[in-house]
Amino acid sequence: MTRRKTQVTVLLVLVVVVAVALVVILSDGSSATTGSGQNPSYTGTATVQRRDLVATDTESGTLSYANPQTAYNSLSGTITWLPTAGRVIKPGRALFDIDNEPVLLMNGTTPAYRNLTSSDTAGPDILELNRNLVALGYDPDTIEIDDEWQAATTDGVEALQKAEGWYESGTLTLGQIDFLPGTQLVATVVGSLGSTVSGGTSATAATTAPVSTKGAGNAGAAASSGAGGSATEILTTNSTQLVVTVDLNASLQSEAALGERVAVEMPDGSTVGGKVTAVSAVAQSSDSGDNGDNGSGGNGGSGASATVPVTITLDKRAKGAGLDQASVSVSFTQAKANNVLSVPVTALIATAGEKFAVQEAVAPYKLIPVTAGLFAAGSVQISGPGIYQGLKVTDSQG
Repeated sequence: MTRRKTQVTVLLVLVVVVAVALVVILSDGSSATTGSGQNPSYTGTATVQRRDLVATDTESGTLSYANPQTAYNSLSGTITWLPTAGRVIKPGRALFDIDNEPVLLMNGTTPAYRNLTSSDTAGPDILELNRNLVALGYDPDTIEIDDEWQAATTDGVEALQKAEGWYESGTLTLGQIDFLPGTQLVATVVGSLGSTVSGGTSATAATTAPVSTKGAGNAGAAASSGAGGSATEILTTNSTQLVVTVDLNASLQSEAALGERVAVEMPDGSTVGGKVTAVSAVAQSSDSGDNGDNGSGGNGGSGASATVPVTITLDKRAKGAGLDQASVSVSFTQAKANNVLSVPVTALIATAGEKFAVQEAVAPYKLIPVTAGLFAAGSVQISGPGIYQGLKVTDSQG
């Protein structure tokens, strides 16, 4: 081989080495520029899209049923029927039976406290009775829904008594109905089937004979029924409304604004919506020595930490028992960016000086500098000259 051929061969080798080195440098992104680049190693492409981005913080919560209540009996007799835990009872249905006669649930927040007769003074219990008679269809003479007893109220009570097979007296003895707020989900059964309870009037007497008051008012009505007996706890119930309680780190309290919408992952893996309905005004301090996980935004670790109890009401209503005290995950919104251009995070290329770029997916594979905005759910907001909806860029993850 001649000296000239040897020099040409060495020069060609050097050119190849420099070219390979340049490709490696550009592939690493260490010398990214706005000019034409080399086609780096990537597995796919991504498209710049316009969308809404939402960054969330996921916290642990505990599922339960709202508004616990207790159902009492005020009649004397034997418990002949009890519901099972998990049973859903609607207004107008029996909570339990005494002497084979039902004690009916009616919707209301004021507990029954007297016999209900035409001689009663106005009161919230009469308002609740009038409202229930109308809602349940026992309204043959058009009841005006207010807190006073009307002739139409008497007709409505008689219609109820006829439907239940009771004596149509037009009056109700204390204990025949229980006012509780709305549909009830039985939590625990306290009473025992076959046990004897002592209240005022016997259940049989209450359904077979009228209450005699002779204009004596409330005191006379109570005395005539023997309503001085003590009430007996029979059931504990809850509303069918599911709620979640989250002990949110105090530093994250701004995430839980009243009325804020959240997403809740249920024990079966499904996701339901919810709304923040209560935020405690007082932070609670817990002293823990373990390194618990307080959610992606929580401050785990030892020592005392302040938390704020947050209550979330779910859109989903209960169909039975089994969810009480179950653990769930709640996603709070931290930040939003609406109608912005974005790409998958894996399409973003880090360049010198803590800057970013994306690379066109077609020759000459130009690197385009971008300003990164909100990172959320695997995507990132980007902006800058040369960025537009539909632009194809390289993506290291495909």
